[in-house]
Amino acid sequence: MSEESFVSYCPKELSKIGAIYGLCISAVVPRPIALITTLDSTGKHVNCAPYSYTGLVAHDPPMLCHGICLSRGEKKKDTLVNIEDTKKWVVHIISDDFLEMANECAASTSPDVNELELSKLDTNLLKCKHSDIPRIGQAKVAMECELVNSQPVYNDAGTHTTTIVTGRVVQFHVHKSVVKDHPHKPKVDLQALRACGRAGDITYWPAGEGKALPMKRP
Repeated sequence: MSEESFVSYCPKELSKIGAIYGLCISAVVPRPIALITTLDSTGKHVNCAPYSYTGLVAHDPPMLCHGICLSRGEKKKDTLVNIEDTKKWVVHIISDDFLEMANECAASTSPDVNELELSKLDTNLLKCKHSDIPRIGQAKVAMECELVNSQPVYNDAGTHTTTIVTGRVVQFHVHKSVVKDHPHKPKVDLQALRACGRAGDITYWPAGEGKALPMKRP
């Protein structure tokens, strides 16, 4: 392909006309979705919300990273407030059998509203080993995380727009139905997990249906 086949975009120019978001979420695909549960500092109010600016950034030790954008009016989301206050959260991998329920948790609600009840995901709550945060039983993979770093991000105008949260996974919970290979050297069966990722705009992408290509190593 030649240079003439491409269109080049400057992120700063797209930001000025409010067009950078659409390009980012449609170009960087698929993105894993972290369905995050947290408790507030009182331990009374549960928050649950999905975040697709998320990913595994290390395995020794296992580390996850989330980009949590501020709400309109530059207000921190409940998830971020709770993580910064308690230093703990739980990441659940969304499978297609409860995708619609998880999507209900994306609703903008007040801090005292329990999204687990709103979405009916509260029917099968399990315990965590390192906190009192409820774990969603419908999720076949869940990871308990503890805060390592919270880094604010500012745009060119100097406005705080996002906070990048990095956490260490201190406990994995994997349903027996998706564990393959030796139980002491486990891997997750993608076909059994049927995880969903974001694929731009309001589209979701099923995992476990792609090609299996061995990695060439020297």
